[in-house]
Amino acid sequence: MTDVGTRLDRWAPWLIIAQVALLGALRVALSPWLEVDEADFYGITGLALAYGNSHPPLYNWLLHGLLWLTGDAWALSAALVKFPLLAAFHSLVWDAARRLGGMRAGMWALAASALAPQIVWMAALTLTHSIMVMAGAAAVIHALTVLRTRRDAWAFAWLGAAMALGMLGKFNFPLFLIPLLAAVLILPDARAIIATRRIWVSVAVFAALAAPALIAALLQIERSSARMRKLFSEAGATAGIDLPGIGIDGALSLVQATAAWAGPLALIWIVARRQGPRPEGSSDPLVRALGLAMILSLAAFAIMVLAADMHRVRERYLTPMLIAAPIWLAVARPLGREWVARLAVIAHLGAAAGVAGVVTFSSHRLAYPWTALAGSLSAALPGAGAVVGARTVDGANIALALGLPVVRDSAAPDGKVLLVWVGDGPPPADFAAMLPLGARIAVARAPMTNLSRKVIAMSAALADGASVIAGPR
Repeated sequence: MTDVGTRLDRWAPWLIIAQVALLGALRVALSPWLEVDEADFYGITGLALAYGNSHPPLYNWLLHGLLWLTGDAWALSAALVKFPLLAAFHSLVWDAARRLGGMRAGMWALAASALAPQIVWMAALTLTHSIMVMAGAAAVIHALTVLRTRRDAWAFAWLGAAMALGMLGKFNFPLFLIPLLAAVLILPDARAIIATRRIWVSVAVFAALAAPALIAALLQIERSSARMRKLFSEAGATAGIDLPGIGIDGALSLVQATAAWAGPLALIWIVARRQGPRPEGSSDPLVRALGLAMILSLAAFAIMVLAADMHRVRERYLTPMLIAAPIWLAVARPLGREWVARLAVIAHLGAAAGVAGVVTFSSHRLAYPWTALAGSLSAALPGAGAVVGARTVDGANIALALGLPVVRDSAAPDGKVLLVWVGDGPPPADFAAMLPLGARIAVARAPMTNLSRKVIAMSAALADGASVIAGPR
């Protein structure tokens, strides 16, 4: 990839902006409602140092500010937080790879990112906090590449700010940061990058930015660690292979998740490398540290899963642990086949088309008839002062349509609360326990607002606020 690589490298920043702007414009144009991850923020965008459902505060703060600026335009505000972070991730990956391996490495890193489903597809459609973690991890790697050639206080301050960005994005960030710093310290040639008294500048900046939120999270540890219960869920393809006291099923789930996260990328890279030619990779100490860090991360997580008898690992949990893969592959295992770069372009365009297609033709939550459903349920069951959904996304969108708050991780208000669930069947077990004897259940039906025209049914019932069990759903 000679002339093509030179031209693409020159245009890379503009290509990143164009792709992310396209995704952002699609998000705003396709629906004013909330996607699954976006719905996690409804009702908890006030300014605080700690939030429930294991969420650090930075994403909430940014969304709070944009909601204020846009007059509570949720889709626009969500897009204005998410997609600049995604652009920052791609830009930092590109520049870090260029610094480590030259111009072509930057383009190969962007190509590799496009071949990882969690980056090219899930980030475009669903992810929120994970994108901030991606940006924070890429920023840390970028800061370390800068420190190879610059040793001033500003460079160390950038490292501290990058670490704080990741930590304030999601609490699984240490699964990336600790193994990376350990790998840098283990390798003598890499240790020199941070083995200086100026590293205390990084520590000071990190502490100043992240310490207040981390202290608040520790003081409310039950709320801050709430999402960890999902690791102990027995639902999943490996649930039938459980042994008492050890997370064998969780370890197998980890293998599955790793294959889903990195498998397509690894397979394409192996095929392209075997086709040749094989440009020589870099043996830079930091590159070797990135490879070692990914091994340490996965090994430590596997031990934790086994020892704690965890049952299910989802692909998104591995994002911080594997996020260095595009940079490492681009620099340590560069390619000489242009078809991989073309495939990456197709993957990005396919992601944009896929987002539009999913929302336009399937029964996706962004195309639910929320206004019609909410209006029918409210008319049948008037007097509710708040909403709780069997799934967060359902409660948040009904509440948004009605202009009501949701009951999340705080006490329910006095008066009536509207409990909502998808379908026309009986209420979920936890909802049934909240309902008074003989409670009336209303069912609303309306066609999807997209081209599928599928009819969606949603049920609701009124419960006393005092009987509603608060908490993330």
